Amino acid sequence: MRSPKRIDSTVLRAAVLCATLLTGQAHLQAQSPYARWDNGPSTDPGYFPIGVWLQSTSPSRVAQYQAIGVNLYVGLWRGPTESQLANLKTAGMQCICSQNTVGLTSPNRDVIVGWAQQDEPDNAQAASGGGYDPPILPSVIAARYQTMVAADDTRPVFLNFGQGVAWDGWVGRGVRTNHPEDYPLYIVGDPDAEPPYGPGCDIASFDIYPCASSRAEVKDKIWLVAFGVDRLISWSDNETQTVWNFVECTDIHGDGKATPTQVKAEVWMSIIHGSMGILYFVHQIDPFIEPGLLQDAEMTAAVSAINWRIRSLAPVLNSPTVVDGAAVQSSSPEVPVDIMVKHHDEDAYLFAVGMRDGATTATFQLADFPGSAEAEVIGEDRTVPVAGGAFQDTFSPYAVHLYRIPLPQAARVAAWEVATDHSAAGPYAAPAVDSYVEPRIDGLRRVRITFDQPLDPATVNGAAVAVEAMSNPGLLPGHTVSLDITQTVMIVAFDGPLTDRDVYTLTVAGSVQGADGQPVTGDLDITLRTLAGDVDGSGAVTAADILAARAAAGQPLGPGTCRWDVTTSGAVTGDDLLAIRRRLGNALP
Repeated sequence: MRSPKRIDSTVLRAAVLCATLLTGQAHLQAQSPYARWDNGPSTDPGYFPIGVWLQSTSPSRVAQYQAIGVNLYVGLWRGPTESQLANLKTAGMQCICSQNTVGLTSPNRDVIVGWAQQDEPDNAQAASGGGYDPPILPSVIAARYQTMVAADDTRPVFLNFGQGVAWDGWVGRGVRTNHPEDYPLYIVGDPDAEPPYGPGCDIASFDIYPCASSRAEVKDKIWLVAFGVDRLISWSDNETQTVWNFVECTDIHGDGKATPTQVKAEVWMSIIHGSMGILYFVHQIDPFIEPGLLQDAEMTAAVSAINWRIRSLAPVLNSPTVVDGAAVQSSSPEVPVDIMVKHHDEDAYLFAVGMRDGATTATFQLADFPGSAEAEVIGEDRTVPVAGGAFQDTFSPYAVHLYRIPLPQAARVAAWEVATDHSAAGPYAAPAVDSYVEPRIDGLRRVRITFDQPLDPATVNGAAVAVEAMSNPGLLPGHTVSLDITQTVMIVAFDGPLTDRDVYTLTVAGSVQGADGQPVTGDLDITLRTLAGDVDGSGAVTAADILAARAAAGQPLGPGTCRWDVTTSGAVTGDDLLAIRRRLGNALP
């Protein structure tokens, strides 16, 4: 990454700032943007690229960066060389670097996960005789891309731009200052050119360092980082290309340095706006210190905390963004709060950042979240109450808050049971699973389906459960369906006992909903079999059933023992043994 260039005074276009104020919707990313390449960045959901630019590959230096959560080197000075790749291989650090013969043939080339185009080709290029030539043409970048891919199509090509991505007036572009229309040509190509040309990269990146800038047009306007990410995404083919970006963390030229709070905000602004990789410019140029970040203990600790937080949330960040998953309103119109929503496992994640140097209170409304919950504010050892999907929190200047909220879970089937009356002993409900056998002479008359949450009574009716017999697939036994007083148990009562020696399938209809309006989930169907006398559930009445009933004689009845009382008299007696004996040899089809 070249150092930022000194520039003449230029006024940012009003449209840039206006668009930045309105921006807040993150881009929907594919879960695995690197799956196309056999040797590209990891497709593991736990991987999120966190890199540093052009640093020494000495083992001690690599270890220092690994300790603060860095997992990628971008750029190798005058490399890649064999020793650089060997050092990275030994340390377990991957890299993106220029493509050369060493990189293509080295026994250590597996540490290379991408090829880098020339840095900042969109800027004016230093001329050999002094002064500056125009930027490199997009068609030239596209041709270089094709050459790289022809040499190795197993790794993506990385292309980093300068601050013109976020600032049209950046005079470092020379004759192409105020020509943002160039960028789509660099990224996706121009099919209408003569001759036409294609893309220049697979991963598009850019850099702008507002706090380190000396220019009033940019100075401390850290939201330009997010604006640049938005623009790169809008200029890219989101099906085949992904966006990363650089973030500042040092006093590059002695013109100022971002605070740890500002660096954290720049990082999370980038991610919330859709960046899928965070890279740090860690040099100090005046005076020159290559690992400038590592010489600043306070900033090193801050960057480390940011990086490890990102890595802990990588599976969430790599999941699809929930478009319109929440709305936010800031109490201060001058301080917008931008958000991104993810759903991962059984939680909603709402990531929020204050976009200006001012305090505000943000009110969030989660979509399709009717209940109450506690939102954990990740890393802050506190929670915020959520009611009806709404919650509120305060934001100090450039504050970042990361919320984890348990998602409302749809009512779920907790248990199936077969209910039978046993005379004076009362009714018992025996647990049932697939292939359960009903052994009582009176037959199968009632089934209970227990849910872990109340149901909507309006959705529970005769059509709530379908019943089908194997012997008569088109003939549905008559039945009614009702809810108990808790509204968590659905009772299926048959008009008469189901025919013996048959197999029945019960299925909960998709129209049944929980009290929250969501369709019920879980084990929504069960297969039940009827064979009077088969107390051991083997599918045939044998001597083993007689022995099982004899062993249970005199035991008190309960859900686990009531099936031995096949006569439903209220106790296991000799009558049960005789009833089983009469049915010896009967079997299920």
